Amino acid sequence: MVFSSLVFIFRFLPLFFIIYYLTPARFRNFVLFVGSIIFYAFGELKYTALILISVIVNYLIARLMDAKGAGEGRRKFLLVSDIIYNVGILVVFKYLEFIITTINDLSGASFTVPELTLPLGISFYTFQIMSYVIDVYRKEADAEKSLIDMGTYLMMFPQLIAGPIVVYSDAALALKARKVDLSNFEEGLKIFILGLGSKVLLANPFGSIWDSTGMGGYDVMSTPLAWIGAIAYTFQIYLISTDTP
Repeated sequence: MVFSSLVFIFRFLPLFFIIYYLTPARFRNFVLFVGSIIFYAFGELKYTALILISVIVNYLIARLMDAKGAGEGRRKFLLVSDIIYNVGILVVFKYLEFIITTINDLSGASFTVPELTLPLGISFYTFQIMSYVIDVYRKEADAEKSLIDMGTYLMMFPQLIAGPIVVYSDAALALKARKVDLSNFEEGLKIFILGLGSKVLLANPFGSIWDSTGMGGYDVMSTPLAWIGAIAYTFQIYLISTDTP
């Protein structure tokens, strides 16, 4: 599910807002967490368990690291274990195919090359959760005691796909108490509409120009056409990175 899709704008978002605003404040993180799971599962159902496991593993490691009586040796062991786990997942999904192919080419072996698709948002949520655990290790943040709040921090759907990475200490207070009123809703809706317009009306057409420049093959592309494509691609990336809702 993408933010510019009709399913998100006319089905998911209105229904989520209705449920969210009718829910008592103390249960809203649960609604946001469940809504984010549904949002992620809609586009990446087979890897939904992977991100939920990441929430649980990092939650437990941070709690053990912050437990009373945890010595420095134990804390370092937990930190290294957490980094190995998170980076290991990235390596498996992003580089395992390349590693095995390289080994086969260099050694003449015939190891089976797995066909793995890259889970949605895996780089973003992996680095975000690692930043949280590292902050707990450095004692710059207390370990989150609520698994629901931890899941909300990591999986909140407005930033789950495109980020940005939010340091836990910047989000901790808002996870516990936040102001929700019509003025905030109006401001958020205005930002969303501006971002949606920038993507649909500007970024997408620039992307189409970039795609069309390479249709005839890059080896026969003229210099002016190459410049047009490069400029169009630059504007597409700029508009998406700055104004995507």
